[in-house]
Amino acid sequence: MDEGTERVDDGRPGVTGEEPSEEREAPAVGEESAGESRVAAEAEGAEEEIYVAPELKACVFTVGGREFSVELEYLSEIAELAEVVPLPLSPPYIEGITHLRGMAIPVINFAVLKDLKEEKAAERRLLVLEIGRSMLGIAVNEMPDLSTDFRGELISVPEFFEAYRVK
Repeated sequence: MDEGTERVDDGRPGVTGEEPSEEREAPAVGEESAGESRVAAEAEGAEEEIYVAPELKACVFTVGGREFSVELEYLSEIAELAEVVPLPLSPPYIEGITHLRGMAIPVINFAVLKDLKEEKAAERRLLVLEIGRSMLGIAVNEMPDLSTDFRGELISVPEFFEAYRVK
């Protein structure tokens, strides 16, 4: 220790104010170490920055080049679309039924429903929508986007369930 300097215990665990046994690199001019900046901020009464994640509101997906949105409160999950078993005598927009964790979920082909041209991709996703205990799936080619705002046509899930669910 140099003459004229005094040892100070700053109260941090493991810091006794003794000189370190090995040399530490001092921060460059104008820089502070993490402990120093925290202490300096507290000494000045500055508030810490708090990062808040944006509130997600919509699941946005594309079918046939058009964007559609559904409210996140109705989205149960996004899953890989496994085998779809066709339903005889069902409307053309009902692609069939798929099994997801022991549950049979009707699958809607949105391209057929909205009369859009879109080829089925090799790997597709299933947007599982839920109202109460009723579930319905929308088959999409691309991974949907979770967003803070609605884009494209907003699908009213309660009305959609009433109009297109398998009865």
